[in-house]
Amino acid sequence: SFAIDNTNITLFFDKPLDSLGAAALNNYMFDNGIVPIHVETISPVFDKVHIVLNTPMITGTVYTVTVVNVSDCIGNTIGIKNKARFGLSQEADSLDIVVNEVLFNPKTGGADYVELYNRSQNIIDLSQIFIANRNSSNVISSIQRITGESILFFPGDFTVLTPDPEAVKSQ
Repeated sequence: SFAIDNTNITLFFDKPLDSLGAAALNNYMFDNGIVPIHVETISPVFDKVHIVLNTPMITGTVYTVTVVNVSDCIGNTIGIKNKARFGLSQEADSLDIVVNEVLFNPKTGGADYVELYNRSQNIIDLSQIFIANRNSSNVISSIQRITGESILFFPGDFTVLTPDPEAVKSQ
């Protein structure tokens, strides 16, 4: 999920949805007194849903949406993974995100990774964060944006950056 602004969010699904069921207001339940006032599926793939909220979100608050009675195009109804967190992201401050672990010499068939931890109370958009190398002379190189798409990094969460997630999971 991603907050576009304080009253608009987009939910992302892993499969194309039945657009009629996915556009029903009563299929989305929110915490903190929020109620959807408009829901629409986003074409052409219909794997995203835009929702307008009745109340503006408050910065620093983590919200939860629960989705029910929404199915994919072949009729499979959403299962137990029917909840998502969302909120307004804030600009990261120094030491909000720390490197928790680095694997730079993996086993054969493995992959390098960097594990990050959000030790702040802020929701941080990882598309605004960069990672780089620094050598023994303190020269910074290989600066790269973590992701081109908005991915929210919630307070107290960990995330792993790797070119091969399946290799990391398997080891």
